[in-house]
Amino acid sequence: MNKPILGVIFDLDGVIVSTDNCHYLAWKKMADEEGIPFDRTINERLRGVSRMESLSIILEKAEKNYSDSEKEAIATRKNGYYVELIGSLTPNDMLPGAMDTLKMLKEKASVLPLVPPAAIPPSFSSRFS
Repeated sequence: MNKPILGVIFDLDGVIVSTDNCHYLAWKKMADEEGIPFDRTINERLRGVSRMESLSIILEKAEKNYSDSEKEAIATRKNGYYVELIGSLTPNDMLPGAMDTLKMLKEKASVLPLVPPAAIPPSFSSRFS
């Protein structure tokens, strides 16, 4: 029996698009502004950890100590760069098979919302549906 699809929930990043390079470029810009060495090798250590944990890893190479409020400001600035970078992603940046999956789901589901993480503007998702 063909049951209707009532809903689908999945993570946008790593399922629809990969934002790995956007994260790297945002961290790189922030690190360069702070004069902290940062490269793709260091970036690999950031996979799967929170923004503040990532910042702690990056700050291991910093010449100065940062207060908690400075760290929060840096993390917020990095996130601004990240949001700006993902704003330039288009359907051409979708991972293989993502568009076909979305089309199939759109045909079978009565509603197919793409909900981005809170830090990403809602207009981002509309480009992928």
